[in-house]
Amino acid sequence: MARTVLGKKLLVKNPTSDESERAVVVFGQEAATDIGPSVIGDPTVSGATLQVIASGGTDRARTYQLDAPGWRTAGSVGYRYAGPTADGDPVKKVLIKRTPGGKALLKVILSGSVGTRNLDVIPPNLGDAGGIVLSIAGGGTYCAAFGGTAGGTEVEDTPQLWKVTNATAEGCPTVP
Repeated sequence: MARTVLGKKLLVKNPTSDESERAVVVFGQEAATDIGPSVIGDPTVSGATLQVIASGGTDRARTYQLDAPGWRTAGSVGYRYAGPTADGDPVKKVLIKRTPGGKALLKVILSGSVGTRNLDVIPPNLGDAGGIVLSIAGGGTYCAAFGGTAGGTEVEDTPQLWKVTNATAEGCPTVP
């Protein structure tokens, strides 16, 4: 069963078609959450996968392996990833945790200037739906969705920038 975090911001940026300027930023946060009291699994031992989805005129879905050596604990109820690791993924940071006050946080940053693999996720022009799925090997799966049935406010939707904020419903994005 996937656990969902209400999406706050999805940004997919490709301002000049230059790989080094591409970026994807996803942030989810909520007080009432089905994540539970802690994150299920230990990516510092088993690693995780991150799937990034942007669907619309040009569908993009990419999966990145987040190797165990890139992970560290974040307090007593979460984990933090800093990349790239040996496989060269463009994943700069991942944070998943439950704060002492009970909020669930899920944050992902990818950058075309990180790692040796291309960041192939670009604005879908015109965007329909997107988000992320973080799966800890041998543990839980965590999602944040935007657009489509998750709703939200589409701030910008151009070939250079797709930005959606404040999803109105939780969910997991689906691969186009």
